[in-house]
Amino acid sequence: PSRAELDLYKKWQDLWGFSLNAILESCKETTKIQSPNMAYLDKILESLYKLGLSSQREIKEYFVSRDSINDKIKDVLFNLGYKNRAPTPEHQALYIKWTNNWQMDHDVILLACKQAIRKKTRGSIKEVDQLLTRWKERGFVDSKDIVDYLNHRRILINEIQAVLERAGDNRQVTLADQKMFLKWTEEWNLSYELILLA
Repeated sequence: PSRAELDLYKKWQDLWGFSLNAILESCKETTKIQSPNMAYLDKILESLYKLGLSSQREIKEYFVSRDSINDKIKDVLFNLGYKNRAPTPEHQALYIKWTNNWQMDHDVILLACKQAIRKKTRGSIKEVDQLLTRWKERGFVDSKDIVDYLNHRRILINEIQAVLERAGDNRQVTLADQKMFLKWTEEWNLSYELILLA
């Protein structure tokens, strides 16, 4: 082994806490690509480390369950506009974070995909993660809550757009516009109709 390979092994064992058997279990995954290499194994182990998986048993169970997860990830990628993209270890780690850690349904993730590609032909998995993170921070984890939130937001944007157009301003609604409108309606208790007349 080269010095770089020994350094990787040392990182996996000493820093990340993987046993030799856990590393060997992970090596089985490298056979799924044409040219298995240490860099690919490093990515696999990094994803496992981020998931908190370290024993050979945990890793084996993860890989078995991951195959069904891969079908769902392919569905996510398809909904983002990628027809033939294979899931990466990073995609898998994100999907597990969303579904296992945050208890979000696949339908919620697909809603985030639809939001991510709204005005373009493709979205990114990073955009989906950002949306899901915001929704989780707001306490939304099921599709009904999120659909209600999105409908409320759409109504808000439409009302603000109508106020801007009434004022002769045909630009897109900005975050500053939203904050001002909410100040008028929530803090000052002004009705939408009154704001339109102003």
